[in-house]
Amino acid sequence: MKNLLLVIVISFLIFACGGGSSHSVIANNGDDITVIDYEDIEIYPINTTGHFEGCAKCSYDRNEQTYSNVYHPVFRSYLKVEFPCDDYGDIKEQEFWVLLHGNGRDVKIRESDGAVLGIINPSGKGWYKFVSTVSDWCQGIWFCCDGGEQIMVYEVYKIVTYKALPA
Repeated sequence: MKNLLLVIVISFLIFACGGGSSHSVIANNGDDITVIDYEDIEIYPINTTGHFEGCAKCSYDRNEQTYSNVYHPVFRSYLKVEFPCDDYGDIKEQEFWVLLHGNGRDVKIRESDGAVLGIINPSGKGWYKFVSTVSDWCQGIWFCCDGGEQIMVYEVYKIVTYKALPA
């Protein structure tokens, strides 16, 4: 009962005093209660490479009207989006937020190591979220199209949830 009351009090304090870009997780391991403080950081790409048409930096220029066009009528095309490798601590998860417009055909979204984050077929413009648990700060994202598939990548950024390094 004492542990439950302590968890409720700590939860209230976190809720009442929270805000900004940090949050806590409470783990109750029997008689031991551990509070893990997590922070979120928004990170923008530093580079793009690949086989695509148009503007290379448009996918991260913070202008929702410009885009990188990932398309070829016959051959595969791709856009690889790279992020900085600055290490702020231990990563819990990474959310990739992308503003896309497609031609209604399947497009593969991959992590830097090639693992598939998702397959989408957007026929209109909209925001999509892909979650990765890879603990690499350099983790990027690839937009991969087979011949005839198309994706216009307007914006890309990621939000990393992490436990900060000790000061």
